Amino acid sequence: MRFMHVLLLVVVASLAAGPAVGAVFTDRGAWEAALTSRQDISFNAMTPSTYVNINTGTAPDTVFFAPINQPWFYIMADTWWDSCDVRCLYTEAGGNSKGIVAVMAQATNTAVGFNLFSVSATPQTLTVRIFNVGSSTADYTTSVTTVAYSAPTPVFFGYTGTSAIEHVEIVGPTSSGVVIDNFSYGVAGVAPPPPPPPPPPSETPEVPTLSYFGIGLLAVLIGSKRRITQ
Repeated sequence: MRFMHVLLLVVVASLAAGPAVGAVFTDRGAWEAALTSRQDISFNAMTPSTYVNINTGTAPDTVFFAPINQPWFYIMADTWWDSCDVRCLYTEAGGNSKGIVAVMAQATNTAVGFNLFSVSATPQTLTVRIFNVGSSTADYTTSVTTVAYSAPTPVFFGYTGTSAIEHVEIVGPTSSGVVIDNFSYGVAGVAPPPPPPPPPPSETPEVPTLSYFGIGLLAVLIGSKRRITQ
């Protein structure tokens, strides 16, 4: 029983420490604080126009952006949608699984974060898929509910993992395009090791054991006294 108590304390202590990796963030500041290094990509210097693909970032650690199931995407200006910060990357709707893919040039990044919204007057549900290096299927998939394009603050999605990320897919529903902005990526911090388990308590005889021992000792003494008197 005491061993089980000690084991339970170790498990609770490990959970309380909480990993700094393998997590999803909705606050950019908290996500940035979980990284040891990062790069920020802004589309602000780009001219609003149609693009087949975009390769941007600080070489050699760049990100390659391309549309999914669409021939091109757009750099659009903030005068179009309030959620856009100067310039945004946008792909039109037209069917399920249409969106944007971001491919990492180097297999060193374990974290990714970006602003996300949809071209719709109402919130939409977008799908984000994280693929680690060497994976043919998504290692992490989640749904993100966006705000309306007229909202001044878009939704932030941040992810930290323990494996290098190869690419990220963001796809939308049939009725709405996908917009990303302020794309960032980097290396997630490593969680500190959990504290060592407390030493096991020293075993002390329980009260019934002491009672039985005392009764036995008393019986021995009485028996010895009888033999002496005889």
